[in-house]
Parts: sequence; C-alpha cells; structure tokens
Amino acid sequence: MTQNRDIGLRGTSRRDFIRGVFAASAALGLGPLRAMDMLEKMGGSALADQAKPNYMVNIVLGTGALSRATVIWPVRQVIEQNDPQYAIDGPVDSRFRKANLKNGRTLYNRVVDGKPVFEGKPWTVFVAGSSQAHSTFQTFNGNTVQITQGGNANLFAASAAIQSALHALIPAIGVQRGGQNPVFAPAPPGAPSPSNVPDGRAMVGLFSSSASTLMTRLAPDNNRALFQQYYAAFLGLAKWAKHPAYDRVRGDVRTAMNLVVKNLANELQVKPGQVQQWGGSIAQTDDRLRAITEVLIVTANAFRLGLTAQVTLPAFNDDPHGAFAGNPTELFDGFARSLVSFQNELDNTQDPVMTSKRVGDRSVMTLSGDTTKDPFQRSGWPDGTPGGMNLLFVQGNGLIPHGWFGDVSPNGRTNWDPTTGQNNGNVPTADCTSAACAAVLYAVSGGSKDAVRQFYNGPLDGVINANLTG
Repeated sequence: MTQNRDIGLRGTSRRDFIRGVFAASAALGLGPLRAMDMLEKMGGSALADQAKPNYMVNIVLGTGALSRATVIWPVRQVIEQNDPQYAIDGPVDSRFRKANLKNGRTLYNRVVDGKPVFEGKPWTVFVAGSSQAHSTFQTFNGNTVQITQGGNANLFAASAAIQSALHALIPAIGVQRGGQNPVFAPAPPGAPSPSNVPDGRAMVGLFSSSASTLMTRLAPDNNRALFQQYYAAFLGLAKWAKHPAYDRVRGDVRTAMNLVVKNLANELQVKPGQVQQWGGSIAQTDDRLRAITEVLIVTANAFRLGLTAQVTLPAFNDDPHGAFAGNPTELFDGFARSLVSFQNELDNTQDPVMTSKRVGDRSVMTLSGDTTKDPFQRSGWPDGTPGGMNLLFVQGNGLIPHGWFGDVSPNGRTNWDPTTGQNNGNVPTADCTSAACAAVLYAVSGGSKDAVRQFYNGPLDGVINANLTG
C-alpha cells in the first residue's frame, strides 16, 4: 500500500515543487502521469491540484484586422438581413450556420470544410469598448481590454496575475509586431511582466535562454550533489526531503528546467508541413497567416509541456479595406481553420497539471483589436463602426454564456446590462467593457469570483455561468 509523505512544503515552496516535478518529469521522458504518481506518493493527490487557473491566448488583430473576426462570427443583422452590400463573403445560406444555444442568445458560425467552426465550443461576442483606427495594440482610451469601472487593470496583465498560481517557467509571453510589445498596462500589483519575442520561432529560444542562465548553479560540487538528490526524487526515490540543506535544493528547483529545454526543444518547434496541415495551403503561402499559425503551434506545444500560462500575439495588421476583392474566402477560411486546429490540438492534449483533463478543458482565448470596420458596408470596408462600437470575442470554456451580449445595427450599437446580461441601450459602454473583461478573468481563474474581485468589484452575475467551477 502506498504511503503518502508530508514533505513539509508550504506556500511558495509547495508551488515551486509542483512546477519542478512536472518540468523535470517531462525532461526525463516520464510524462505527466509519472509526475502525478510522484506527487501522490510524496504529498498526496491534493498537492497536484493547487494550480487551478486556466491557460490563455490573446490574439490582437490590430490595424483594422479585427474585422476579419466578423466573417467568422458575423453580426446578427448582417446574416438575417442578407444584404449583398454587407461585409461577408456569402452566400449566407451555405457560408454560415446559426449555433444551437440553449441560453436563448444568438450566434452565427462560419462554415469551413463543411462544418461550423467551434460547433462544440461556442464563442461569446461582447459589444464593448470603442473603435479607433489605427493601432497595432490597444493603447487608446475606451479599448476593449481595460477595466475602467469598478477597478483599473489591463485584461492581459490581470489574467497573468491570476495565472501566477500556475508557476510556469515563462508566466506570460508577448509576440511583438514591428518592434512593438503587446500592451500590459495598467498592470496590477503582482502581475508578471511579459517576456517579449519577435515571432513564434523566437519563443522556442526564449525557453532556452531562460534556463541557460541557471546552468552555473550546478557548477559547485555541493550543488551538483544536491541536484542529484533532487533528480533521484523525481525518479521516485524521494530520499532528500529531510536533508539539512533542503532549502538550498528548493532554491535550485528551477535548475531542472534546463533539462526541459535540452530534451524538448524539438517538441516546441513547428514541424515540417504542420502549418499547411493546420491552416491549409493558404497558411503556408500567405505570410500573415503563416506567422499566426506558427505562434499557435508553438503555443500549443508549450501548454502541453506546462512551460507558459499565457501568450499574446498580433495578427494580420493589414488594414483590409480591400479584403473582398478577388477571392477573399480562401484567407477567411484559412484563419478560421488555424483557430479550429489550435483548439483541436488543445482538446486532444492531456493537461500537464490536472491529468484528468485536457489542455483544451482549461484554456481561454480572446480576439480583440482597434476596430471591426463597418460590418454593413462591404465596399472599401470603412473603418468607422455603427455607434463607434467595438467587439471582444471570447472562448470562455463554458464559464461565460455563449453568444452575443448586445447588438449592432446599421444605425448604431446596443449595450447590455452586466447584472442581468440582457441588452440595455442605457448602460454606459465603460460598464459593459469592464464587465466583459471581468467575465474573461472569471474564466481564466477557473470560476473564482474572489480572483476577479482583486481587479473588478462591479456587477458580474449576468455575464458568467456561476454554477460552473472549472
């Protein structure tokens, strides 16, 4: 009979140990199941359940490119009025399909390769924020990723603070665009700063460089001996727990991370032909879509290995006024296909921390940007939006009600009430935006209102599925 041992880990040391066990287990080729077995033997199964927050991917479609999301999840009236002048690449009857939502909300999904995208995991679309062209990352007042009512925090930074409980090797990664970094301001206290890289390939090197700075810690003989004890613990011996120099070993937990990089660099990088497999031939030939798809592939690999908790990346930034010229469908489909492939990859990957789940069970995704352009005007796709509206698209993994909050017509926008979730044109835009961000934080936290209250203290019940706990 297995006997659990209390190894005396509390607070940060407890969380550091969990992180080290999973990283070293992966590096040694033992897999997450072996790590779970070790945690069970050394401290009980509760030890492995400390890290509850979800993973997060933020795709920022700047310079007018958020408009591309509206051909994946179009505005309701664009579909229902079916005007040929509207900004979709019809025909409506075959290109889009209404999602079967039990909550009474409306959502239309793009049909790609004969199937509605994200049919099994419907998205949420918030009418939120304001439109202001053009910017790569949201820095203007009234953008869709900043809480300004009931708190003051950037959505990505606040999410990273919540995700600190995961203790990933690289807590948050930002992919640059033309040397610009994703915006994480205002950052609340305790939020880790993102590690910024120029592209997906540089993400692989980021893990390597983070570990390489620790290599010298193994140089002294006494450190090497202590590391050998730690190494033996990962193999199931666990004889170092009461060693008098335990504190020093705990301080060297991260040193084991270099093994992850040495052994798993090939696991992180994009494989030959994988970009085309995910997004189709257009993803291989179109530089814009290829860059997005490569980052998503590396991100999926990093999540699988438990190496990071959040990735924020730019997408397209092509100000697509002429997107409907020629044959626009191929690129629209390619983008949707890459998003679906990313989700499918996560849904089929065992979570490295909670092995009873898949990574896709614990992942949140957002699409945001500076402007959606006018969804009711296909010709020239102008930057201005009805009522100055903007949109925040979210895959909340069941913790946020699916479908649209608010509405958009050719004449303007309709906001919504965070208390009830129902459309209400009298609610200030800032209230809707802040509540939408809070709902995303709720999803990132795995369903914890307490986690959200650090950053937002306004009404929330109308915009979350409070009966779920992640």
